[in-house]
Amino acid sequence: MRKGLIVILAILGVSSALSPSTYLTPIDKDRLKLVLDSAWSLSDLAQVLYASAGYQHLGQNVPDSQAVCTFVKSSLVNGATVESLFLASSVGKLLGCPIAATPFSKQAVAEAIREGASPQELFHAVTTATNIGIDIDTAKVLRATQMALKKDDSVLR
Repeated sequence: MRKGLIVILAILGVSSALSPSTYLTPIDKDRLKLVLDSAWSLSDLAQVLYASAGYQHLGQNVPDSQAVCTFVKSSLVNGATVESLFLASSVGKLLGCPIAATPFSKQAVAEAIREGASPQELFHAVTTATNIGIDIDTAKVLRATQMALKKDDSVLR
């Protein structure tokens, strides 16, 4: 009986020692940070989003976050796509420099939520609306989502 208890306690001790926090060593985190550092050249909005999210998950501060916020806001010009609005609003939300809703962004989101839109377009539009505080017609989103899933029920690319 005593041996069984010791074996169970040993197994529990080993299993609790293998937590997700032990998967990335400090060296792994430093190497990952080096991979993400190329985004701070501020040339690609998608890279900036992924690097910002990566830094947040690593518990690191984004270097020169004010310059990053300026880059993100300046990347939004009239004619920006819903995807670029999604990227910019997501970075703004992560860094605490929210993107303001403009008439153009409201129009772009409204036009993206339509029957015939892909699931990815709908995701970008709804996330953008959530990030910048635009009210959307949920019934319209539901109809468009149902139509999109009838055409394509695969995992988002």
